[in-house]
Amino acid sequence: MNLSDTLGHRAKIGIIVPSTNTVVQPELDDMRPVGVTNHVARMAIANTPLRSNADFEALVAALLKSQDAAIESVMSCAPDHLVLGLSTETFWDGADAGRRATDSLRAALGVGVSAAADALVDLLHESGLRRIAILTPYQPVGDDRTTGFFTQSGFDVVRTVGLRCGSPVETAMVPRRQLIAALHELADAKPEAIVQVGTNLPMAGLAREACDWLGLPVLVANTVLYRHALKALGLLEADNFRNMFMGWTAPGAGER
Repeated sequence: MNLSDTLGHRAKIGIIVPSTNTVVQPELDDMRPVGVTNHVARMAIANTPLRSNADFEALVAALLKSQDAAIESVMSCAPDHLVLGLSTETFWDGADAGRRATDSLRAALGVGVSAAADALVDLLHESGLRRIAILTPYQPVGDDRTTGFFTQSGFDVVRTVGLRCGSPVETAMVPRRQLIAALHELADAKPEAIVQVGTNLPMAGLAREACDWLGLPVLVANTVLYRHALKALGLLEADNFRNMFMGWTAPGAGER
């Protein structure tokens, strides 16, 4: 007899997030189709102040150190797909290294893996969007690594705005008015799309509005990550993700 999970009868998605992250879980749950369940494991890190490049580099090192234990934990529920609910690490060592790391993880786990770097690059390429502006919550070294990643991936980065959030937890506290001002600053550079990275920055809801009043796509890490996972599972729901992007419909939005 072939048995399926009672609640996750279409798919179970495993998600790892930093322990300081309070945004990935609620935003991805809001996007969850019927019959798909999300299962979160946390990467234990401290909520240390981020006042310098050195502080930020120490954070990345802590994330790398804690990743394996979180993956082992969430894989015990036998998910059909794994989402890496963090973005810094996926950009850190450049385009080629990031892709190799994700491919290696897929091979080791035997399931699909969605990483922010791959998901954003794939969607931008699918959409024919090359000229981009980037919003981050990072310190300057994080901005440089992220900009370098997208440049290596073949994109023209016309502007990067880093919000310099003071700690991992504070990233989830950025006021809406500050996010709106940053989006307008990026739009002034005339990109074809705005790309937001940093999975603890609460942008999914605002991006749905911003696509409409800016008149261009605003691709946020969490939405694009979950879209990537659902597409890999053959579960990209037209009604669900048309609403995610408002005035801009992503390629493949009608796929089932």
